[in-house]
Amino acid sequence: RKGNLVRFYRNGDPHFKGVTTAVSQKQYATFETLLVWLNEKINTSAGVKYIFQIPDGKEIREISDFIAGRSYVVSSVRKIKLVDY
Repeated sequence: RKGNLVRFYRNGDPHFKGVTTAVSQKQYATFETLLVWLNEKINTSAGVKYIFQIPDGKEIREISDFIAGRSYVVSSVRKIKLVDY
């Protein structure tokens, strides 16, 4: 699939290998549809509600904010735990 190829990690879990996918407006019509897909792939305590960019911790809120080749952390809380992902 075409889109920005990115990797998602679970917040605070250095042993989680990550999930790689292509993110685009065509594949995920809304940001919420991406969150639903991530909920199916990555188990978190209360569901995936937030996505943060590594390493600066900037919160991502739009599909257009994703940058190809970057890594992101998914979390059910609004606080990122930076570990060696």
